[in-house]
Amino acid sequence: MPIFYILCKVFFYIFHLNEYNIFNLIFGFIGACIIAPIFFLSFAQVFFVTHRRLHDLNASGWWQLITFIPFGQILMIGFIFFKGTKGTNRYGESPKY
Repeated sequence: MPIFYILCKVFFYIFHLNEYNIFNLIFGFIGACIIAPIFFLSFAQVFFVTHRRLHDLNASGWWQLITFIPFGQILMIGFIFFKGTKGTNRYGESPKY
């Protein structure tokens, strides 16, 4: 949800210029420059955490691509509730926390 919120804010600041004056353009550009790096860092964080979770389930990280098809995100949410493999799998040992 936070990634969607940040993406909406970026598009709002870039494309929502109701009045054509210099202040809207400047503040929109400043807002986009502040929010865009936060969006990309959040995206990278979600990517790597999901990758590690899939490896814990003894599945390939390429399964993340299923989120780009309709209802694929529901399947990825379902992976949260599956129990990881016990012991060593093909991606290494189980992490000890």
